Amino acid sequence: MSVKSSLAGLCDESDDKLSVLLPDLPRGPLDGYRQQSSFDWKRMRLFSFGYDALEFQVKYQLMKCHQGVSYYVDTKLSPIIL
Repeated sequence: MSVKSSLAGLCDESDDKLSVLLPDLPRGPLDGYRQQSSFDWKRMRLFSFGYDALEFQVKYQLMKCHQGVSYYVDTKLSPIIL
């Protein structure tokens, strides 16, 4: 099995999920070059890391974002004094 066929099989199943994990890049001066490229960067990233790793990265970023928010911190626990 070639790399191209295994990549196509991997990406066809999860294109909808992949668009949620990796949203399109914002518009900018590099759009012309992105349209001329001969590969899809989302599929390349999926092939490089795997779907589970990409999903973990998104969940980890979300957790880090919410870690400092006060309503996620349990205020009922008192600090331990040594």
